[in-house]
Amino acid sequence: MLFWMMTFVWVIGQVGLIAELFPPGVYYPAMISFIFGNSATIYMNLIALREDQRSALMWPALVVPLYWVLMSIAALKGMWQMISAPSYWEKTAHGLANDESASGTSGDGDAGIGTPTAGGSAPPDTATAT
Repeated sequence: MLFWMMTFVWVIGQVGLIAELFPPGVYYPAMISFIFGNSATIYMNLIALREDQRSALMWPALVVPLYWVLMSIAALKGMWQMISAPSYWEKTAHGLANDESASGTSGDGDAGIGTPTAGGSAPPDTATAT
């Protein structure tokens, strides 16, 4: 992601800091490798999809660079959280099922976090029919 950002900044504003950090003998070959490598990866994905006759996946193969950017953002966020709050755990909310016994919830509004018994399963349903 860093090189994507540097390329974007260079193309938009031609910031002098980038020119100082990377002389033309380093920057331009790296830019050519970057563009050629990403283009070749996308092209190979498209060829593989065509050979497998999976044309429904052509559009997702074209937006793979967006996925790479999102993965980079997630990695930077994770790295920042490891530095700023190493004991913090960003939990995923579960419990998409409507039946509480199927999703393992305890019913206290804490989605997806049940209280397992010694056997490792959720407690049995104690509701009786009236």
